[in-house]
Amino acid sequence: MKQVLSMDSINILTSRIVEMALSDGKPPVSMAVCDNHGFLMYFLRMDGAPIRSIELAKNKAYTASRMGTTTEAFHKRLSEEQLNINYFCDSCLTAMPGGTPVVLNNGLIGAVGISGRCPKNDQELADKAVTLILQKLE
Repeated sequence: MKQVLSMDSINILTSRIVEMALSDGKPPVSMAVCDNHGFLMYFLRMDGAPIRSIELAKNKAYTASRMGTTTEAFHKRLSEEQLNINYFCDSCLTAMPGGTPVVLNNGLIGAVGISGRCPKNDQELADKAVTLILQKLE
């Protein structure tokens, strides 16, 4: 049976993200969770998170799901291979760090997108969140 990212696991994941974001002294964030096809399953904008973070978080989760890699790695690939993101013919893709796929038993089950901080901090929070959810699912 194919693993999926359930609403129960998403609720646990997003609660943990909020806890981490509130306790680390850094700016508030928006977070998005997509399924393995990049379709939005959950979105939350913390009080005070920038308006621009809304679409960025969604697009980061979408990109991580569709590309099967972190948006940080996707950014690196575009740079190293001198690719233009428009070559992918998908206006929802972003190379802004902060998106991380959720891979369980070698299968993509979803992705998380975080936005509202500097890209490096967004990526770190997304990576931590995915690590936590994988610990819960395994």
